[in-house]
Amino acid sequence: MKKIKDDSCSITHHHHQATIEVHREVVSNQEERRFSRLPHQFKMTTRLLKCTTCLLLCCSALDAFQPMSTSRNHRRRAHRLRSSISASATLSSGLGEFAAAYDHYLIDQWGVLFDAKAPYPGSVEGLEKLRADGKNVVLLSNSSKRRRDAVKNLVGKMGLGEPGPEGLYLDIITSGEVGHQYVLAGKHAVIRPGSKVLLCGSGEGDAAYVEEFGCSLASGPEDCDWVLARGNFVVVSSAGEETVPPGTISDDFAAQSAFFRDPVAGPLATAAKRGCPMLVTNPDMIRPGTNSPMPGRIGALYSELGGEVEYIGKPHDAVYDAAFEVLQQAVGTGKTVRKEAVCMVGDAMPTDVLGGKWSGCGGTVLVAHGIHATALGVKEGACELPEDSRLAAFLADEYPVEEHPTHVVPAFRY
Repeated sequence: MKKIKDDSCSITHHHHQATIEVHREVVSNQEERRFSRLPHQFKMTTRLLKCTTCLLLCCSALDAFQPMSTSRNHRRRAHRLRSSISASATLSSGLGEFAAAYDHYLIDQWGVLFDAKAPYPGSVEGLEKLRADGKNVVLLSNSSKRRRDAVKNLVGKMGLGEPGPEGLYLDIITSGEVGHQYVLAGKHAVIRPGSKVLLCGSGEGDAAYVEEFGCSLASGPEDCDWVLARGNFVVVSSAGEETVPPGTISDDFAAQSAFFRDPVAGPLATAAKRGCPMLVTNPDMIRPGTNSPMPGRIGALYSELGGEVEYIGKPHDAVYDAAFEVLQQAVGTGKTVRKEAVCMVGDAMPTDVLGGKWSGCGGTVLVAHGIHATALGVKEGACELPEDSRLAAFLADEYPVEEHPTHVVPAFRY
């Protein structure tokens, strides 16, 4: 079976903007649900504090900023922000310049430590030095694979060794593993063991993944209970048939989207119309280095079709909660992991940096040579710092200052 080709091409502004807006909306809804469960008096106090804080912020910033309600307004005033961006995102030549500021590191895999084939130069040495400094390291990935499969790849292909207190990393958290545990827990009314699944798969271990949490493959969108998006290479049926959507091989998402949307034959349109929820176990929109779409785009498309979508993976809470739990186990019962002492390192603003910010990490690091390399004016996989003006323009175009990374480094090097 063929898969999406890996031709190198630039990642467009539209793709990233779509990713950001989708995840901001989901996180906003999560926060609203949390808030709705709080006692009434606490809600009133919180609202008062929020209003007071907003008033103070508005007064202090009035001379420098104009009100912003949409991304269009944000871009309109981008030039007014650029003079302040250098102070909000510090350019550093390596992790060693700020490593002492944090006790714990959450680190993305692809585009940070490795490309598709091997570790980047200096990345393994960077991990070794962090561990030698006594830092706790957890790898955090939006891979749809189970933990055991991810560890097998780290040990065999990447040469990082087994996880553990004496290793280069304590553990690896994958969105695929956390998603697996989510289904097993049966907390969702529909997404639970014993149900029938319409599977948008990666082409590797798809049927086994479903069987291991006690579900079965549906014959099609007409008889599924819910939809699982762990890849977008194939649509897998109970008969074992794998349908490769049109446009998949050529990276033509317009053709792929038309297939999924088709009101008669399209699997997503039919499932959404029937009210079936979807679980996305990799919220990424675009494969690094290509325009190849990822499961996050299927989730966004399903939302457009009126379907309910649950996301597991960066930038959403569940994977960060799992990572914090590993860190807590590492420090022991007598201590508490302070989130302000945790630093998230990644190459993607919409998932890694924003996820670190939204989960409460004290620091966030953007690795320049990854998914945003073209936008930052550096070569993908190289060790080049972007020009300050180029970084400023990139951040100002899409992100308010509070979402900027704490540090920017050319590559994962100490």
